[in-house]
Amino acid sequence: MAFFEQLWSLLTDDLHLLEPVTPTGHRGRPLPGCLGGHQIDADKLVLLPATGVYRCAVCRRFHSRVTPGMACTGFRCQGTIAFEAEDPDNFDLMVLDQKYAMIRPREHSAQIPAADREQIERSFKSSGERLNTLVATPTLELGVDIGSLDSVLMRNVPPRTSNYWQRAGRAGRRHRMAVDITYARPVSHDRAYFADPLKMLNGAILPPSFNLKNDVMVRKHVHATVLTVLHHLAHDQQLARPQRAELALALKTVFPTQVRTYLFDTAGNVRTEPFDVGPLAHAIARYEQQVATQVDQVFTSSWPTGDVSVVGLDRLREYVREVHVQLAGVIERLRRRLQWALDQMDRLDRIRALQGTLGPEEDALRQRCDRLVKRLKGLVQRRRQEAEGYDDTNTYSVLAAEGFLPGYGLDTGWVVGYHQAPLFSTDIRDWELRRNPSLALREYIPGNLIYANGHRFIPRFFHLEPVEPALFQVDVGNGAVVESNSGPSAAAGSLGAPQQSEPFPYATSISPTTPRSQMMRTTGSS
Repeated sequence: MAFFEQLWSLLTDDLHLLEPVTPTGHRGRPLPGCLGGHQIDADKLVLLPATGVYRCAVCRRFHSRVTPGMACTGFRCQGTIAFEAEDPDNFDLMVLDQKYAMIRPREHSAQIPAADREQIERSFKSSGERLNTLVATPTLELGVDIGSLDSVLMRNVPPRTSNYWQRAGRAGRRHRMAVDITYARPVSHDRAYFADPLKMLNGAILPPSFNLKNDVMVRKHVHATVLTVLHHLAHDQQLARPQRAELALALKTVFPTQVRTYLFDTAGNVRTEPFDVGPLAHAIARYEQQVATQVDQVFTSSWPTGDVSVVGLDRLREYVREVHVQLAGVIERLRRRLQWALDQMDRLDRIRALQGTLGPEEDALRQRCDRLVKRLKGLVQRRRQEAEGYDDTNTYSVLAAEGFLPGYGLDTGWVVGYHQAPLFSTDIRDWELRRNPSLALREYIPGNLIYANGHRFIPRFFHLEPVEPALFQVDVGNGAVVESNSGPSAAAGSLGAPQQSEPFPYATSISPTTPRSQMMRTTGSS
């Protein structure tokens, strides 16, 4: 007991390592039961850098300093300690010595809503350390200035030399110095360039090219040329004023500013009859000679000789005559899209009337359908944060997205995915994923994992539109199957043996013309 009293006196009175202190609460009041306490005086502490440790030869316990007699302080251990130098590969010590910076990453991809993506870019380009790393898809490969980037890490070898230099060239634009690191995966492509990096660095960069024998692409540009010619004729002073006024009225009627005119009448009610594109057909028929001449000139004057078969005069004239038919098809797809949303809302309203309320998923679906109807009707104003991306209310933007007019790609239409957020979720807002049909066919497979916007999703619910079933006749004796588009008699005659068999639905095609696939978020965020 006397020893502890003398030790206490040494620490408090002689060395003053322990100073009296009165702990206080958040309002500065002394804490009850804490009077007479002491704490170590921080001014009396000195921290000295040290290298290496002392390890016991018996129990392998670490010691930070020499002990009396080099004895191990472990309980009942009779071993002695010896100095052990630092391991140069010790990651913990490397972090302390080399001053590693904390990575604060965010995702940057087309799956991030435009408003969030712009905010991420501003935070990344700012001088603060709130965000210093972007995990990006090729959205940053072209056209985006991301400031003074110091380093680029590529998780695989890019497919072409142009892709490599586009990605590596993101860094070093301000200070002319950067570090680019490319990880080579254990696949043949990456291994080949890992063995000979100069093949990638010095590879040829070919100009972009595509196949001109593309019926879909030609038809889009024929539509755009027809509209251009008709608008020029509507302002041509060589035409009589009544003719110019009639043509201008036809164009304004068939191509309104917003798509709501296609779906709703002047009173704001849903159209019961399809929108009439007759004025466009009449205008094309009336000025077919001028339109066809201009279309022929556009597509035959500079078209490559090897691909001229796709722009033959007969085919171009056929495209011109079918412009109003193609437009009617787009409007019909929009009408079916609207009708699907209205049917879903009506079905959910009946469920609410029977059960008194809707479940969370049903309520979210009804709100989404209501927003779709409002957008198609033009009741939802496009915000400034949504300045980039797809505008589903502007007529020409919708016609381009649906493949009637030229757009940024050669695909026709979109497959749109919506998410279903879990209950009580606050970190995920309503957004959508638009995919062209070829990409959607791969990504929206049931059970496939989709990583987007910092979360993980699984496609679960699909809205598909069935087309008319294809009818076939089967000749069992001859082992032949023929599609019965021309009627039973023609089908039987082509089979050879005239069996008395009725056409039957051999297969039903499911066509995602206007699909609305819904994605449900799975456990947690990735």
